[in-house]
Amino acid sequence: GEAELLTDLPIFAVLPRMSSRQTRQSAEEENEAIGHLQTIIRLRQEAGRNQRPEVMADEYWGRVVCITSPMPGEGKSRLAQKITARMARNGQRVLLLDGDLRRPTLAKQPVFGRVVRAENRNGQDREKADLPLVLQGDATLDQAILTVGIPNDQNGEQGDVYYDFLGAEYAVSSALAGQLMAEKLMALMQDLRARYDYIVVDAPPVLAVADAVWLTRAADDRLLLLRAEKSRREDILDAVNRLEQAGCAADGIIFSGVLRRGAYYGGKKQRKRP
Repeated sequence: GEAELLTDLPIFAVLPRMSSRQTRQSAEEENEAIGHLQTIIRLRQEAGRNQRPEVMADEYWGRVVCITSPMPGEGKSRLAQKITARMARNGQRVLLLDGDLRRPTLAKQPVFGRVVRAENRNGQDREKADLPLVLQGDATLDQAILTVGIPNDQNGEQGDVYYDFLGAEYAVSSALAGQLMAEKLMALMQDLRARYDYIVVDAPPVLAVADAVWLTRAADDRLLLLRAEKSRREDILDAVNRLEQAGCAADGIIFSGVLRRGAYYGGKKQRKRP
């Protein structure tokens, strides 16, 4: 397709356009696409193990999946939450990491499901314990992580399926965010890999801030989300090139907002919508 020709990257999944009046069919298509994406991640994980025979089968090491996009508003947070929920329902230990320290969104617009633990394990209020404080060494992971409960099936019944969430409660300065990402992120990821099967990272847009590069470099699966009728060719190419130049090239594309058989990219000029 056009996306593959433009970027020379494979398309890992195609997500349908969703609206406030989404149909059951579109919801099923989205679930099917996310299931396909999860399968690709698993296959890539198995291939990596086969290429590293020195890693024993029983050695535990969590996998980091990073989702970014060229520009804001292309649907990263929704996809990150959806794939996290899918993994949790499949019995995986999974953490959703909101990697945007400058404009945190997931803490303010929560996550699918309900927060079931908003206190740290000492019973103290965790209002001020968040990702930036963990990176600075002023809070522990146990103090900052939220646990989220989600329905165990598609019928809306609340089950005992959970995932964890870690992010910033409040925005930090650009200078501090850049310093924390550059100096502290890799050590944090090592700690998280020891706790979880998967860490799903909702990274900021590649062309907006440099933090996306640090987060992408820490990942095993580097996914670039593009949105039909929104992602512009120039931005797509700039994002792909920026990641390549930083030594963390995207592994594949997720194409979102697709009308069946009718999706296309925005060109150099903004196309008018019908």
